[in-house]
Formats: sequence, C-alpha cells, structure tokens
Amino acid sequence: MTSSAPPRRVVPLAPRRQAEEQAARRARRARRLRLAGYGGLSLLPLGVLGWLALSSPLLDVDEVAVTGTAALPARMVAETAAVPRGSALVAVDLDAARARVAALPQVASVEVVRDWPGTVRVTVVERVPVAVVAGADGTRRLVDADGTAYAEAGSGPDDVPPTAVELRVDAPSAGDPATRAALAVVADLPPALRDRLAWVAASSPTAVELGLDGGRRVLWGAPGGTAEKAGAVLALDGKPGEEVDVTTPGVAVVR
Repeated sequence: MTSSAPPRRVVPLAPRRQAEEQAARRARRARRLRLAGYGGLSLLPLGVLGWLALSSPLLDVDEVAVTGTAALPARMVAETAAVPRGSALVAVDLDAARARVAALPQVASVEVVRDWPGTVRVTVVERVPVAVVAGADGTRRLVDADGTAYAEAGSGPDDVPPTAVELRVDAPSAGDPATRAALAVVADLPPALRDRLAWVAASSPTAVELGLDGGRRVLWGAPGGTAEKAGAVLALDGKPGEEVDVTTPGVAVVR
C-alpha cells in the first residue's frame, strides 16, 4: 500500500518582503530614468558647441592677417588665399588656401593657420633674388638662391636689387647642375670679392667663371676651396692680365 504526498500549498510572501521587492523595482526604474536623462543632457553641450562653431557669428572669419611680405602686397596675398569673411572659421579649408598662396611665383613657402576666435593667419616667406638671368627674348628674370627663375624683372637699373648678380647659364632652373654650381660659388664668396662681382657663368658644374668689375675674368672651376681660391684672386689684384685661373688648387695663373 503506497501513501501519497500531501498537496503543496502556495504560501503568499510576507508583506514585508513584498514591500522590499517593490521598493527595489522602483529604485531600478528611477536609476534607469536618471541615466537616460544624463545622457540627453550630455548631448546638449555638443549641440551648443556645434552651433557656435558653424553658425554663430562669434566664431566666423573676421580677418585674414598676412605677415612676412616685402615685395608682395599683403592685400594681394589675402585675396589669393580666398578665405570668405563671415564663413565659419572651423570650416575653412586651410590646405586649399595654402596651395593658392604657394602658387604665387614670389612665394617660397607659406603657412596658413586658424587663430581663434575669428582670424586666419597667413605667414609668407618670399623668394629673395640673388641673381638675374636674361632670356633668349631679352627679358630678364629674377633668380633665387635655389636657382628658381620666378619673376620677370623690369628693364630699368632700379628694377633689379644691387645684390643680384648677372647669371649666365644655358638653362637656368633649380634642377640645372650648372645653375646650382654657379650660385653655390656666389653664396660662398667673401665680401671683398662678392662686392666686386659683376657676373657669374657656368657651362657645367665644374666650369664656373666670375666676372669682376674692371673687366677681369676668373676661371674658378668647381665649387669648393673658396678660401684658397678667393685669397689667390685678391692677392693677384693689380697684377697685369685679364684672366686669373684658380681652377687647380694651390695654383694661380695670370694671363
């Protein structure tokens, strides 16, 4: 004979325990609501910042400030940068403005930056003419220390800086070895010889020639050995002869 288990009875939770669970559920709901509210509030500053940066007149372009110019008018550089006044400063394409200014022949390098709250600053480094070269059509062009013929010079004596020497090469350019050699020799000359220089020529990188005031010609050869070569040329100053050859180190010949 088997005995059956007594039926189970569902016993309701004690009132105290029910109250505790209800309080816990209410606390969880309140915590979720608070977190959702904080998330919404955290987006508010981002929206305000976005409006300030893109739409507020407090952070738009009020000025394009240009520094570093000498031969170039600052106004022309600002116009070339083409940064619209009143546009959002954060949205200005600095690379595009930089490229437009860099395309000016007189510009060696340029930097364009934002200066909060409302200025775009353009800092220019201009090319400095160290020589002038005559073209086949008779026009003269200014040449910088890198050998770049970058701008046409006028025909008058005041259109070329007094420090710019006449350059005589077949194909003047920054990539031409003869041009680079000639300008390297000029840059290395001591003032006592540089001040007397009328022209510099080069038929090759190792065949540089100098023309001095008074008509004397100096066969210089390749760049280098400047102190010894220049000393020999100056020591022979006043000696008869139209040509001084210092192409061989330690040897100077007057003809």
